[in-house]
Amino acid sequence: MSPGDGTQVAVLNRVDDYVELLYDDIPEKIKGSALILQLARNPDNLIELSRNEALLSALSRVLREEWKRSIELSTNIVYTFFCFSTYNEFHPVIIQYKIGSLCMDVIDYELKRYDQWKEKVEGKKPLLTPDKSELPKSRIPEPKRRPKSGTWAVADVNIQKSRTLVSSYHEDLCNITDECLSKNDEEQMKRKLKTLSKRQEQLLRVAFYMLLNIADNVKVEEKMHKKDIVGLLIGAMERHSNIDLLILIVSFLQKLSIFVENKNSMATRGIIDKLAPLLDSPNADLVNVTLKLLFNLTFDTKLRNKMIKMGLLPKFIQFTSDDKHITLAMKILYHLSMDDRVKLLFTQSDCVKLLTDMLLLNVNSESNPSNGPGVTDVLLALCVNLAWCERAAQQMAAEGRLRELLARAYRHRNTMLMKLVRNLSHHAQIKPLFVVS
Repeated sequence: MSPGDGTQVAVLNRVDDYVELLYDDIPEKIKGSALILQLARNPDNLIELSRNEALLSALSRVLREEWKRSIELSTNIVYTFFCFSTYNEFHPVIIQYKIGSLCMDVIDYELKRYDQWKEKVEGKKPLLTPDKSELPKSRIPEPKRRPKSGTWAVADVNIQKSRTLVSSYHEDLCNITDECLSKNDEEQMKRKLKTLSKRQEQLLRVAFYMLLNIADNVKVEEKMHKKDIVGLLIGAMERHSNIDLLILIVSFLQKLSIFVENKNSMATRGIIDKLAPLLDSPNADLVNVTLKLLFNLTFDTKLRNKMIKMGLLPKFIQFTSDDKHITLAMKILYHLSMDDRVKLLFTQSDCVKLLTDMLLLNVNSESNPSNGPGVTDVLLALCVNLAWCERAAQQMAAEGRLRELLARAYRHRNTMLMKLVRNLSHHAQIKPLFVVS
C-alpha cells in the first residue's frame, strides 16, 4: 500500500479534522497524515493547503518529534512536502518550515538504523534504540490554538492491522536478545528486516526526491553541502539495491557534481569504486545516468586516472556500439584520450580501427549547433587526439583507411578531418603512405 492510499477518501473541507488527528497517538497521526497526503497529491489542492498555517505547522512538528517512531508516518509527511516541492512557487513553504534540513536528519538516522538492524540480525550485535526522553524540540512555532476538538472514527481494521504489523517488525528487530537465535527465528527476522527495509527505501526515495527538487536554489544547495548531502547519497547507494532509488541517487549526484566542492567530496568517498558496478546493470536508465555522472567527473584528472586504474576503459569502448549510450561514451572517451599514456591503451584492442571505420561512415552527417556537438563531432575530436599516438596513428592509416580519410577530407572540406590527417602526417612511418595514397 503506497502512502496516502486507503479505504477512506479525503475531502478538502474536512482538512481541520485531519489536522486534529495529528495531535493524537501514532495510529491516528498515521491516518491523519495519510488523508492529508491524499489531498496534497491533487495539484488543485496545493494552493489552499499552502495557506493553511495550522496544517503546515502541525505536519512539521510531528515529523520533527515523531520521525523515530514510525516510518509510515515519516513517509506520509515527507511525501506531502514532496508534492509541494514539484512546483517552484511552493519551495518557500518548504524552506520556511526547514523541511529540507529535517529530511537530511531523517535520512541520516534511517541509514544508521538500517546498519544497526542488519548487524543485529546477521551479527547478533546490540541494537541502539532511540532515547524517547530526548526527542528533538521543535523549532517551528506552534499555532496559537489547537484545532477545535471533535470525534473521529477509528481507523479501518485492515489499515490498523497493517500498521500493527509494521510496528511489530521494528519492535522485534529492536528486542532481539544477544542469545543465539534458532534457524527458524533467524530466517523470520531476516524476512522482517527485508520488509522494513522496503518501507525505508520508500521514505528515502521521497526524501531525496524532495531535496533534489528544492536544490534548484543555489543557496539551498550550499546548505545541503554543509550538511554532507554527498555522504548521505553515497551511504544510501551502498546500502540499497532498489533500481528506482539508485537512479534517483545517481541523478542527484550528477546534479551536485558540477560544483567543485561536491566533486571533491565524492572523490574522497571513492565515488568511482561505487559507480563501477552500476555499469553492469541490465537497467539502461541506470547505466545512462551513471555515464552522465562519470562524464562530469572526467573533468578531474585524478578521477580520470582512477577510472583507468579501475579498468573502465574497455566498458566505455563497449558502450560505443549501443545507440542508447554512444553519445556519452564518446564524450567520456574523448576526455580520457587527453592523457598521453591513456592513448596507448586504446591500441590494445580493435578500438582505434572501429572508431576510424565509424568515422568514415558518418563523416558527412550534419550536427545541429544549437544542440551542442553531435556524436560525429565528438568522434572526430577523439580521433584527432588519438592520432598523436604513433601506434594509434598506424592503426588508423592501415588497410587503406588513410586514402579514405584523405578523400573525405577533400570532398567535404571538413576542417577537423583535415586536422586529423595533419596529425597522422607527423609520424615518420606514415609519411610514405601519403605518397602511395
